Amino acid sequence: MHAVSKAAKVILILYVGLRTVPAQRPPGPPSVAPRTWDEQALANWATPLASLKIRPGHFSEDEYYRAPVDNYRTYPVYDPDREPLGYWESLRRKAPEPLIDIDRIGPSFDWVTAGKRVWAEVDVPFFRLFDKESISLARSGAYIRKNEKLLIVRPDGTLAHYRWVITPGGIGLSITACSSCHTRFLDDGTAISGAGFVGHRISDSLLDRMSGQLLRISYQGDGLPMSLYRQFGVPWLKGDIHETLKRCLMPR
Repeated sequence: MHAVSKAAKVILILYVGLRTVPAQRPPGPPSVAPRTWDEQALANWATPLASLKIRPGHFSEDEYYRAPVDNYRTYPVYDPDREPLGYWESLRRKAPEPLIDIDRIGPSFDWVTAGKRVWAEVDVPFFRLFDKESISLARSGAYIRKNEKLLIVRPDGTLAHYRWVITPGGIGLSITACSSCHTRFLDDGTAISGAGFVGHRISDSLLDRMSGQLLRISYQGDGLPMSLYRQFGVPWLKGDIHETLKRCLMPR
């Protein structure tokens, strides 16, 4: 069973809750995280597939709530030439912390702030790199300069897609799960959350390493084109445009 990020569960809670929360809400009972994954409520949620006339299935409620969780806080990766003095040393002294502390949800819990934090900071566990070479590359000014056309460095000196994550196994290099694909950066550095990602190609050698690790873990025996098809393909649809992913040449 695939691990389900506790932060990802928070996203679902936020989506359901914020759709019905008014702009100004009078004081009410203590805030309690709703139990959002309900088999009965989800039974008719998905639209039937047009060519099959059946609804797609989901995790069962029991599977969803038994799934192992990953809820580690992440931290910015800086262009090494602009990293604050002592920043790396401070990370090395930190212990793992939860991205969202579910156990502390109470009457004053700020769901909007929590949602923004998940959007910007939650990472992809399968992409984490812990080897010394990858860590050294991410902290190398020479590497950043060499790949500056492939990376986005924000005005504050942080890299737009990479994050440090502190786990019981040490500090790993990872990539954001939501904002990396769904944030558009304007020429002046302004970030537009929710807009499609365009412009820079981020397939530098660090991301290539992460992709290779994902293939080894989740798509054993497949190349990257086939793994992309497995994520987006619609095999029951005649003439599925995603078939071309199987034959695509990945840019280098």
